[in-house]
Amino acid sequence: MTHDAHVQEQQRLHTERGLSMLASAAIRFEPDGRHAWHATDLKGGSYLVSLDHCTCEDFTRRGANNGLRCKHMEALRISLGALGADPGAARPDTLMQRLSAPFAPEAVHWKPQRVDAQGRRALAVPYLDAREVAQRLDEVLGPLGWQVAHEMVGDQVVTGVGICDPNSGGWTWKWDSGFVGRVGNDDEKDSGEARARRRAEDEETSRKGTLSDGLKRAAVLWGVGRYLYRVPRMWVDYDPKTRSLLQTPRLPAWAQPAKEDDRPRKSLSAPQAPSAAGTPEPHAESAPSPQIDANAPDSGAQQK
Repeated sequence: MTHDAHVQEQQRLHTERGLSMLASAAIRFEPDGRHAWHATDLKGGSYLVSLDHCTCEDFTRRGANNGLRCKHMEALRISLGALGADPGAARPDTLMQRLSAPFAPEAVHWKPQRVDAQGRRALAVPYLDAREVAQRLDEVLGPLGWQVAHEMVGDQVVTGVGICDPNSGGWTWKWDSGFVGRVGNDDEKDSGEARARRRAEDEETSRKGTLSDGLKRAAVLWGVGRYLYRVPRMWVDYDPKTRSLLQTPRLPAWAQPAKEDDRPRKSLSAPQAPSAAGTPEPHAESAPSPQIDANAPDSGAQQK
């Protein structure tokens, strides 16, 4: 057997071992920084892996000198869809189209942004749950094809979403900042201990909400849910006691999945029951009555 044939045979074996590890869930990958992953196997081995390097002994002592990728590198390449993938699937424009595609109506939630003077009508704006955003990133890029990072800049948390190019293995990041404030409903009748406990709970809720909001805002920069900012705001009936909307507005046709791509899928959140459509925000603050205009100008829905 010639040297080249021997190298090809060894590479084939490494690929098969990588596939076997994935099939038996014998390896786990976790992002490390912006260009590599930590790989952990069932035998307790831990390695730093990228598409062109691995810290395992098999690669450092033999593979690197012979141009061979080890089984960990092959498992990573397969997980990222870089082996045998359609080259068109990695094109940036195709990825952006899939990331920015409208969500199924049941995945879009609505919240009151403003309440009228009588407290019976509210201006409803659409938003996405952070879990739906993460699921879209998983569906388009794969669980190993994206990552999120939070960093402190002064006294503000900024969140980044990094996306891996499946062809080169390089990462590109986009950053934004989210914010969810404290509810601040302190009851003067509460004891000092109860008030401190409620404030601690509010601060924890605010912290988690800020991180989730940062993820959604950073994902918008990649196109995820960006179309919701163009959906007209709707006036709908409002219950001041529960502070909730009594109607679920209907999304215009252009803000729903195309018919040929409208395949049913299970949403991470419970679908909302259908109800009467809301009405677009008027120029005046008086209660409106016109029907939805799908071609209405952008009125700036907020995604928080």
